[in-house]
Amino acid sequence: MDSLAEFGPINLSNLIKRLHHQIGSPKISHIIANPFVPWVAGVAAELGIPYSMLWIQPCSLFSIYYHFLNKLKDFPTLENPEISVQLPGLPLMNRSDLPSLVALSLSADSPSFTISFSPSLSTSISSNLHHRRRFHGSPTDDAVLGDFVDFGGVEMA
Repeated sequence: MDSLAEFGPINLSNLIKRLHHQIGSPKISHIIANPFVPWVAGVAAELGIPYSMLWIQPCSLFSIYYHFLNKLKDFPTLENPEISVQLPGLPLMNRSDLPSLVALSLSADSPSFTISFSPSLSTSISSNLHHRRRFHGSPTDDAVLGDFVDFGGVEMA
């Protein structure tokens, strides 16, 4: 993953620039990427291309990650592993109901994947919000979930 994070932005930027200069090649007007490659938002911003994050998992999972990573709700901890979590629009959840990223981060033997993945996801969500403010004004709540604004003249939510 480290090499993708290091060379991915360089290669994507070079590809877009090369395509932009090719005769007959349409200009890239929007970049859509999932949150698991957070550096794409930086490439889009660098090139002045609007960017949307396409959340490829259920909205309920996004809500869990969002509330967990931003510490907006109390989640089970090592000290209090039995606490239940109530999020808007979702049933009451126990630790066993939570995705492994959240549940594993609570254990003492948490894999390094969880530790390194959480900041990437949080960075990707933050980058998307910042990018949306730059190109579209204040983002709305549903904008984070990857709506497509000004994409071929069609607005989809």
